[in-house]
Amino acid sequence: MKIVDWCKHRKLRKSLAKKVAAAAAFRHSDDDILNDADRKALDELLAAGRELLRKPEHDAAAAWSENCRAVMRRVNPHAGMREFLDILAVALMVAFGIRALFFQPFKIPTSSMQPTLFGIHYIDLDKARAAHGVAPLFGKLGTVGNYLAFAARRAELRLDSPVKMGDELYPESGWGWFDNTAFQAGNRRVTLPGTPAKVAEYAGLYPGRTLSGTVADGYLSDGDHLFVNRLSLHWREPERGDPMVFATEGIVGPGGERPSESGDYYIKRLVGLPGDTLKIVNNVLMVKPEGAADFVPVYELAPNMKKIYSGLGGYQGHS
Repeated sequence: MKIVDWCKHRKLRKSLAKKVAAAAAFRHSDDDILNDADRKALDELLAAGRELLRKPEHDAAAAWSENCRAVMRRVNPHAGMREFLDILAVALMVAFGIRALFFQPFKIPTSSMQPTLFGIHYIDLDKARAAHGVAPLFGKLGTVGNYLAFAARRAELRLDSPVKMGDELYPESGWGWFDNTAFQAGNRRVTLPGTPAKVAEYAGLYPGRTLSGTVADGYLSDGDHLFVNRLSLHWREPERGDPMVFATEGIVGPGGERPSESGDYYIKRLVGLPGDTLKIVNNVLMVKPEGAADFVPVYELAPNMKKIYSGLGGYQGHS
C-alpha cells in the first residue's frame, strides 16, 4: 500500500511541477505586456504553486490548477492561440530552412529522363499489356486506392459516334490540387487528368478535330518525385553521368526563347565537363575530353550511362 501511495504522490508532484513550469513560462513571456496587478497575481500564484510542490496534496493541487487557469485566461485570453502560432512559425521556419539549405522536393513534369526517372506520363493500357504487362492490382483498387498504390489517375474517353471537338482546352483543378483539363466534345463536356498540354499530347487533341471511338484508354501517372540534396557539390565535383537539377534563369533557348513550360528547374544528366567537345553521331553522344585526340562514346567515359545506350528495357539513348 505504501508503494501505491508513493507512486500516486510522485505522479501528483510531477504533474504539478509541469503546471508550475508552464505558469512561470507564461509569466516570463508576457512580462512586457502585463500591468502591475497582473504581475502581482501571477507572482503570488507561482509562489503558492512552489510552496505546494514541497508537500503536494490532491485537493489543494486541483484548486491551485483551476485558479491558475482562471488567472492566465483573465490576463491573456488569447494565450493558447499565440502559443499555437509560435509553434507553427517555428515548424515553418524549420521546414523552409531544410528546403533552402539541405533537401528540396521535385516532381518531374516531362518524360525526358525516362526510363531512368519517370516524369508525368500517360500509360496506354493496351500497349502496356502487350509490351510489359501490368501489375495485377493496377486499376482495380478504385480511384483513391489506385492513386495511393500507383500514383496514377484514370484517363478514359470512348465515344459511340463521331463528334467535333470544341476550340479550347480549359484547365481545371481536380481533387483539390490535381491538374485536370476540360473540353467540349459535341454536346458533351469531357474532363481528363493532366494539364492542357499533357492531355493534348496523350489524347491527340487539337481544335476542331473530329473525335471517334476510343480517344483515351489508360492512366496518367505522376511519375517519380525526388528529394534533391543541395549539399554534396560543396564537397565533391560533379561527375559525368550524374542526374542534376538546375535553375534555368538566364538560359536562352536555340530560338531565343526562355524555357518556361516545365518551370524554372530542369532535371538532366550531366554529360559534358569543362573543356569537353561534344557531338552526336548516329544518335550516340561522342565526347572529346580536353587534351584528348579522339572522340569516344560517352558511355566509355561514364559507365553509369551504358544502359542508356543498350537499347534494353526501353532505353533509347540520345533522341
